[in-house]
Amino acid sequence: MTISERELAVTEQLKAMRTQSIRVAMNRNPSRPADPDSVPQEELDPVEVPAVKYRCTRWAEITQYLFDNQGPGELSLDTMTMLSVPVFYRYIRNHGGIDLTPMEFRNFLGVANERKELFIWEPHPDPGVVMKIEAGWPAAPDQDIIDDEPSDLAQALDTYLSDADVQEGLCESYGERRDLEVEEFLRWLKFKDLVQWDIPLDEFQEVIYESYDTGSAYVAQGPKDIVRFIFY
Repeated sequence: MTISERELAVTEQLKAMRTQSIRVAMNRNPSRPADPDSVPQEELDPVEVPAVKYRCTRWAEITQYLFDNQGPGELSLDTMTMLSVPVFYRYIRNHGGIDLTPMEFRNFLGVANERKELFIWEPHPDPGVVMKIEAGWPAAPDQDIIDDEPSDLAQALDTYLSDADVQEGLCESYGERRDLEVEEFLRWLKFKDLVQWDIPLDEFQEVIYESYDTGSAYVAQGPKDIVRFIFY
Protein backbone atom coordinates (compact mmCIF):
# COMPACT_ATOMS: atom_id res chain seq x y z
CA MET A 1 0.00 0.00 0.00
CA THR A 2 1.43 3.38 -0.99
CA ILE A 3 1.64 6.32 1.40
CA SER A 4 -1.24 8.13 -0.32
CA GLU A 5 -3.39 5.00 -0.27
CA ARG A 6 -2.65 4.50 3.42
CA GLU A 7 -3.56 8.11 4.23
CA LEU A 8 -6.80 7.77 2.26
CA ALA A 9 -7.68 4.54 4.07
CA VAL A 10 -7.10 6.06 7.49
CA THR A 11 -9.05 9.21 6.54
CA GLU A 12 -12.00 7.00 5.61
CA GLN A 13 -11.68 5.30 9.00
CA LEU A 14 -11.89 8.71 10.68
CA LYS A 15 -15.08 9.52 8.77
CA ALA A 16 -16.56 6.16 9.73
CA MET A 17 -15.72 6.77 13.39
CA ARG A 18 -17.48 10.15 13.32
CA THR A 19 -20.57 8.65 11.71
CA GLN A 20 -20.62 5.77 14.20
CA SER A 21 -20.37 8.14 17.18
CA ILE A 22 -23.38 10.05 15.87
CA ARG A 23 -25.34 6.83 15.41
CA VAL A 24 -24.55 5.77 18.98
CA ALA A 25 -25.56 9.17 20.36
CA MET A 26 -28.90 9.08 18.53
CA ASN A 27 -29.66 5.58 19.76
CA ARG A 28 -29.16 6.82 23.31
CA ASN A 29 -31.65 9.62 22.74
CA PRO A 30 -35.24 8.35 23.11
CA SER A 31 -36.52 11.19 20.93
CA ARG A 32 -34.53 9.78 18.00
CA PRO A 33 -35.41 6.65 15.99
CA ALA A 34 -33.66 3.55 17.34
CA ASP A 35 -32.78 2.31 13.86
CA PRO A 36 -29.92 4.38 12.41
CA ASP A 37 -30.91 3.31 8.88
CA SER A 38 -34.20 5.18 9.33
CA VAL A 39 -32.40 8.45 10.10
CA PRO A 40 -32.10 10.95 7.23
CA GLN A 41 -28.59 10.99 5.77
CA GLU A 42 -28.12 14.67 6.59
CA GLU A 43 -28.41 13.82 10.28
CA LEU A 44 -25.60 11.28 9.91
CA ASP A 45 -23.21 13.77 8.35
CA PRO A 46 -20.31 14.89 10.57
CA VAL A 47 -21.34 17.33 13.26
CA GLU A 48 -20.22 20.90 12.65
CA VAL A 49 -18.01 21.66 15.64
CA PRO A 50 -17.40 25.36 16.40
CA ALA A 51 -13.98 26.36 15.11
CA VAL A 52 -11.29 26.71 17.77
CA LYS A 53 -8.15 28.70 17.07
CA TYR A 54 -5.18 26.93 18.61
CA ARG A 55 -1.91 28.53 19.61
CA CYS A 56 1.31 26.66 20.31
CA THR A 57 4.19 28.81 21.53
CA ARG A 58 6.46 25.73 21.60
CA TRP A 59 5.74 24.64 18.04
CA ALA A 60 9.36 24.73 16.85
CA GLU A 61 10.63 22.94 19.98
CA ILE A 62 8.04 20.15 19.84
CA THR A 63 8.46 19.70 16.10
CA GLN A 64 12.23 19.37 16.42
CA TYR A 65 11.78 16.87 19.24
CA LEU A 66 9.56 14.72 17.03
CA PHE A 67 12.04 14.95 14.15
CA ASP A 68 14.90 13.91 16.43
CA ASN A 69 12.99 10.97 17.93
CA GLN A 70 10.97 9.64 15.00
CA GLY A 71 13.00 6.49 14.42
CA PRO A 72 12.16 2.86 15.25
CA GLY A 73 12.56 2.03 18.91
CA GLU A 74 12.11 5.71 19.79
CA LEU A 75 8.67 7.16 18.98
CA SER A 76 8.56 5.05 15.80
CA LEU A 77 6.84 7.78 13.82
CA ASP A 78 8.34 6.35 10.64
CA THR A 79 5.67 3.63 10.59
CA MET A 80 2.90 5.43 12.48
CA THR A 81 -0.49 5.64 10.80
CA MET A 82 -3.19 6.37 13.39
CA LEU A 83 -3.02 6.53 17.19
CA SER A 84 -5.38 7.64 19.90
CA VAL A 85 -4.30 10.90 21.53
CA PRO A 86 -3.71 9.31 24.98
CA VAL A 87 -1.54 6.55 23.50
CA PHE A 88 0.54 9.02 21.47
CA TYR A 89 1.00 11.24 24.52
CA ARG A 90 2.00 8.22 26.62
CA TYR A 91 4.66 7.29 24.08
CA ILE A 92 6.15 10.79 24.35
CA ARG A 93 5.99 10.78 28.15
CA ASN A 94 7.57 7.32 28.41
CA HIS A 95 10.30 8.10 25.90
CA GLY A 96 11.23 11.32 27.67
CA GLY A 97 13.41 14.15 26.45
CA ILE A 98 10.74 16.83 26.68
CA ASP A 99 8.39 18.16 29.35
CA LEU A 100 5.00 18.46 27.71
CA THR A 101 1.62 18.85 29.39
CA PRO A 102 -1.52 17.26 27.90
CA MET A 103 -2.87 20.74 27.11
CA GLU A 104 0.34 21.75 25.33
CA PHE A 105 0.18 18.55 23.31
CA ARG A 106 -3.45 19.20 22.43
CA ASN A 107 -2.63 22.73 21.29
CA PHE A 108 0.27 21.41 19.22
CA LEU A 109 -2.03 18.92 17.49
CA GLY A 110 -4.57 21.69 16.89
CA VAL A 111 -1.98 23.87 15.16
CA ALA A 112 -0.65 20.92 13.13
CA ASN A 113 -4.19 20.13 12.00
CA GLU A 114 -4.84 23.75 10.99
CA ARG A 115 -1.59 23.91 9.03
CA LYS A 116 -2.12 20.47 7.48
CA GLU A 117 1.41 19.59 8.54
CA LEU A 118 2.74 16.49 10.29
CA PHE A 119 -0.63 15.24 11.58
CA ILE A 120 -4.36 15.28 11.07
CA TRP A 121 -6.12 15.44 14.42
CA GLU A 122 -9.72 14.37 14.87
CA PRO A 123 -10.75 15.36 18.43
CA HIS A 124 -14.26 13.88 18.20
CA PRO A 125 -15.30 11.48 19.54
CA ASP A 126 -13.30 12.06 22.68
CA PRO A 127 -10.41 11.40 23.37
CA GLY A 128 -9.60 11.82 19.69
CA VAL A 129 -7.24 10.23 17.20
CA VAL A 130 -4.15 11.42 15.35
CA MET A 131 -3.06 10.40 11.86
CA LYS A 132 0.44 11.06 10.60
CA ILE A 133 0.68 12.65 7.14
CA GLU A 134 3.77 13.18 5.01
CA ALA A 135 3.60 16.97 4.76
CA GLY A 136 6.22 18.75 6.85
CA TRP A 137 8.44 15.80 7.71
CA PRO A 138 12.10 15.58 6.76
CA ALA A 139 13.13 12.52 4.80
CA ALA A 140 13.44 9.57 7.15
CA PRO A 141 16.63 7.51 6.90
CA ASP A 142 16.27 4.26 4.99
CA GLN A 143 15.90 1.13 7.05
CA ASP A 144 18.99 -1.06 6.99
CA ILE A 145 17.80 -4.54 6.03
CA ILE A 146 19.96 -7.38 7.27
CA ASP A 147 20.68 -9.96 4.58
CA ASP A 148 21.09 -12.84 7.03
CA GLU A 149 18.60 -15.69 6.85
CA PRO A 150 15.94 -15.19 9.54
CA SER A 151 15.77 -17.71 12.37
CA ASP A 152 13.16 -20.44 12.31
CA LEU A 153 10.99 -18.54 14.79
CA ALA A 154 11.21 -15.27 12.85
CA GLN A 155 10.20 -17.09 9.67
CA ALA A 156 7.42 -18.87 11.55
CA LEU A 157 6.07 -15.54 12.80
CA ASP A 158 6.02 -14.00 9.32
CA THR A 159 4.40 -17.10 7.86
CA TYR A 160 1.78 -17.11 10.60
CA LEU A 161 0.97 -13.41 10.14
CA SER A 162 0.67 -13.83 6.38
CA ASP A 163 -2.46 -15.93 6.93
CA ALA A 164 -5.61 -13.89 6.27
CA ASP A 165 -7.49 -15.76 9.00
CA VAL A 166 -4.80 -14.86 11.54
CA GLN A 167 -4.94 -11.21 10.49
CA GLU A 168 -8.72 -11.28 10.84
CA GLY A 169 -8.34 -12.87 14.28
CA LEU A 170 -6.07 -10.04 15.41
CA CYS A 171 -8.59 -7.50 14.14
CA GLU A 172 -11.40 -9.28 15.99
CA SER A 173 -9.37 -9.32 19.20
CA TYR A 174 -7.95 -5.80 19.09
CA GLY A 175 -10.08 -3.83 16.65
CA GLU A 176 -8.29 -1.09 14.76
CA ARG A 177 -5.27 -1.10 17.07
CA ARG A 178 -2.03 -1.34 15.13
CA ASP A 179 0.17 -1.14 18.23
CA LEU A 180 0.22 -3.88 20.82
CA GLU A 181 2.39 -4.56 23.85
CA VAL A 182 4.88 -7.29 22.99
CA GLU A 183 3.86 -9.21 26.12
CA GLU A 184 0.18 -9.05 25.14
CA PHE A 185 0.99 -10.22 21.61
CA LEU A 186 2.90 -13.20 23.00
CA ARG A 187 -0.07 -14.10 25.23
CA TRP A 188 -2.32 -13.98 22.18
CA LEU A 189 0.03 -16.24 20.21
CA LYS A 190 0.28 -18.71 23.10
CA PHE A 191 -3.50 -18.87 23.27
CA LYS A 192 -3.60 -19.67 19.56
CA ASP A 193 -0.62 -22.06 19.44
CA LEU A 194 1.04 -22.87 22.76
CA VAL A 195 3.36 -25.48 21.25
CA GLN A 196 4.95 -23.01 18.82
CA TRP A 197 5.02 -19.95 21.06
CA ASP A 198 5.77 -21.29 24.53
CA ILE A 199 8.92 -19.16 24.79
CA PRO A 200 10.14 -16.53 27.29
CA LEU A 201 9.22 -12.89 26.72
CA ASP A 202 12.81 -11.75 26.19
CA GLU A 203 13.31 -14.39 23.50
CA PHE A 204 10.11 -13.33 21.78
CA GLN A 205 11.27 -9.71 21.87
CA GLU A 206 14.38 -10.78 19.96
CA VAL A 207 12.18 -12.54 17.41
CA ILE A 208 10.29 -9.27 16.86
CA TYR A 209 13.56 -7.36 16.41
CA GLU A 210 14.83 -9.96 13.98
CA SER A 211 11.62 -9.92 11.95
CA TYR A 212 11.86 -6.16 11.64
CA ASP A 213 15.58 -6.16 10.83
CA THR A 214 15.14 -8.71 8.05
CA GLY A 215 12.36 -6.71 6.37
CA SER A 216 9.13 -8.24 7.66
CA ALA A 217 6.03 -7.20 5.74
CA TYR A 218 3.86 -7.71 8.82
CA VAL A 219 5.50 -6.21 11.89
CA ALA A 220 7.59 -3.13 12.59
CA GLN A 221 9.48 -2.02 15.66
CA GLY A 222 7.28 0.30 17.67
CA PRO A 223 8.22 2.36 20.72
CA LYS A 224 9.77 0.51 23.66
CA ASP A 225 8.02 -2.84 24.33
CA ILE A 226 5.54 -2.25 21.48
CA VAL A 227 5.05 -4.30 18.31
CA ARG A 228 3.39 -2.51 15.40
CA PHE A 229 1.38 -4.35 12.77
CA ILE A 230 1.82 -3.01 9.23
CA PHE A 231 -0.23 -5.49 7.22
CA TYR A 232 -3.41 -3.35 7.34
